[in-house]
Amino acid sequence: MPQILFAKWLSRGPAVFLLDEPTQGVGVGAKADLHRELTAVAGQGAAVVISSSDLDELVELCDRVVVMGHGRIVAELSGAEANARTITRRMSVAPAQLTKV
Repeated sequence: MPQILFAKWLSRGPAVFLLDEPTQGVGVGAKADLHRELTAVAGQGAAVVISSSDLDELVELCDRVVVMGHGRIVAELSGAEANARTITRRMSVAPAQLTKV
């Protein structure tokens, strides 16, 4: 079902995709297909913003990961720094460690 909805969105040629848990509840094959499609549309210049609790998905798909904690941005990671271990470590920042922005 997610592939059908995604195909409908693709047919409209949007410039921005906002996705919340895009592969939650889908099979391994469907997940791989959606990842390929997301990578392709990003490669064609569309902006793709993903909110996901699946850290492996974020690491695989995202050029940049923004980590939030206690309602604030606690880290912005890119490149080799955007890995599951660093994301998890940054997610566990205590409120007292946050600085005002």
